[in-house]
Amino acid sequence: MKNVIALFGLILTIGLVSSCGDKDDDKVGTVNVNFKAYWGNNPVIMNEDVWYFNDETMNFSRLNLFVSELTLTGDENEELSEAEFVDFETINRTEEGAAQGVTFSYDVPVGTYDNFDFGVGVCPELNSQEPS
Repeated sequence: MKNVIALFGLILTIGLVSSCGDKDDDKVGTVNVNFKAYWGNNPVIMNEDVWYFNDETMNFSRLNLFVSELTLTGDENEELSEAEFVDFETINRTEEGAAQGVTFSYDVPVGTYDNFDFGVGVCPELNSQEPS
């Protein structure tokens, strides 16, 4: 279980950049949410051997996941997205790609947000629907 947690040890970078507007209500900023996959202290690079257990090695040929209900909470709650597909397979083919990670950007009203919430996997309501 520790290895699974380490594997999905996500680094989350949230930046809020505000733009100018006539009223405070009109001010909008951008939130960037960045996910990176690590195995221990090292970024996961597709098909590259990593130490596993009893001096065995393994590698990742597939690595992706859904995150859901991405929400900023604070004075006002702001839902960023119902669900996103985090595709490490495409980006983590090189060290540079792994260092870059997978980023999603959202425009949000400028405000005070205390927390960023998200779930790993698809929420039950979406999971019970037929794929579109």
